[in-house]
Amino acid sequence: MAETKKRNSKTGISKSFSQWTIGDIKETFDLTMNYEGEGFEELLQNDCEISAVERVELNRRRKRLINKAGVWNEIELEVFFIVPVLDLLQMDIVGIETFVEKPFGAKVDNYYLSGEMDWIIANGYEKPKAPFFCIKEFYTSAWLSARKAKSSSNDPEGQLAAGMLAAQELNKAYYKENPPVYGAYIMGREWIFAKLQGRNFIQSLPFMLTDEAMLMNMFSCLKQLKNIILVQKEKQI
Repeated sequence: MAETKKRNSKTGISKSFSQWTIGDIKETFDLTMNYEGEGFEELLQNDCEISAVERVELNRRRKRLINKAGVWNEIELEVFFIVPVLDLLQMDIVGIETFVEKPFGAKVDNYYLSGEMDWIIANGYEKPKAPFFCIKEFYTSAWLSARKAKSSSNDPEGQLAAGMLAAQELNKAYYKENPPVYGAYIMGREWIFAKLQGRNFIQSLPFMLTDEAMLMNMFSCLKQLKNIILVQKEKQI
């Protein structure tokens, strides 16, 4: 489908998250890209322990992923793996909500960026207001292999970066000093964390979800992210 743009005197050029590739995002918003996690130590280097109960559940999901990742569709990967793993975090905290496919948007420079993230941890009740963490998007290996190259509608990295830019703008109303926004995107068996600090877009190296040690490391990062969110929440004005 052809890309559409609408200009509005109040919002600028309207362009949804799904219309962005990472190349477009980098050039339009002058992002500095880092793909090896440098500057991401507060999340990637942690000593969070994983309980025996968590290990059992994570391994159960991992073994199912090994057998089904190549045939699951997007919804099946979400329902049978991603959501159960994220639910282990127990993010039911006062003042913090988990949202699934809820729209939000903000004006960033001359663009109004809007759309949905597959998973958001944010302030808000009915809709996300001050996002801490965004995930985009649930891709299976089979789904990806059917595509010869990225386009503006199937680039999870670009969509995530667009959503994180909008989240960063929304957060300006809630903080005196704008904190980083965290995110992740999932491609088949790989999980990549991301951090947006100003216009510096940092990514981790991929965590292979079918590898037990990498899955445990990824989950320890999620537990550290929960700690970061709790500290960050206390700094809101």
